[in-house]
Amino acid sequence: MKISVCLCTYKRAFLRNTLESLACQILPVDTTLEVIVVDNDQEKTAEKIIDDISRDYPFDIKYFSEPEKNIATARNKSIEMATGEWLAFIDDDEEADSNWISQLLNTAKKYQADFVQGPVIPIYPKSTPTWIKEGDYFGRRNLVTGTEIDCGAAGNGLLYSQWVKDGLRFNKEFGLTGGGEDGDFFIRLYKKGGRLIWSNEANVLETVENNRLNEKYLTKRALRIGETFIKVRKPYMKLKEKLAFFLITLLKLFLFSVLAVLLLPTGKANYFKYYLKLVDCFGKIRSSLSIEPVEIYRIKSHDD
Repeated sequence: MKISVCLCTYKRAFLRNTLESLACQILPVDTTLEVIVVDNDQEKTAEKIIDDISRDYPFDIKYFSEPEKNIATARNKSIEMATGEWLAFIDDDEEADSNWISQLLNTAKKYQADFVQGPVIPIYPKSTPTWIKEGDYFGRRNLVTGTEIDCGAAGNGLLYSQWVKDGLRFNKEFGLTGGGEDGDFFIRLYKKGGRLIWSNEANVLETVENNRLNEKYLTKRALRIGETFIKVRKPYMKLKEKLAFFLITLLKLFLFSVLAVLLLPTGKANYFKYYLKLVDCFGKIRSSLSIEPVEIYRIKSHDD
């Protein structure tokens, strides 16, 4: 059985670390690995990294350029170039545990899943402000292995390739907003009858970059998450559901505003969480009213 790792990159030197972690994968018997790297930078900055590392790389590694600056387009090229029975997803700022592939595959087989999602564990650099560490602002969800989910993300997952062969693709409409293209992809997979399962032992580590350790980035991210949350789900909501969700979100915005103010004396690690929650609600309201989303990838760096 062949597993294709689909890895998109854009001007990130950490790509080398990601590839080195993939080289250390302990694979099940009779399983082979290929790594598909799609460079979304017109200047092909990742090409030299691939040339350097491929000489002694234990797996087949293939490099492709996608000059159109759009993460959805890059993801589509990666899945189209893949030849494996299963497609594994990881980002270029992450490192995989040595049993990452094995854990994803074991969960897929045990629960007869079409897609398996694993956790992304943040690693905070020494320069991280104390309030960010204490509040764990880059922490993500953890579920019990075997839990069914109705959406997913491309930072850590394993997809049965038949869905791609049947025409499932990432939507270019989400390609510049800094996220949402994967949520939309996996919601459509779920709506088409795909079985999505969580695997809590299939870990990848994400080293948080220094230019993300600030209020500006966290605020922009919260707004974008709120906007894309609605954008990917709105097509499947009935009018009554949309109205109910809008009213509930307005109420939450008010409550989070009050909590943020009340918690001001307790320190930023506490009150800023509720500030971000109200920003998330504001993003949901903006998207509900069809206001154009914030676009992150039109600027010079997608990490700004």
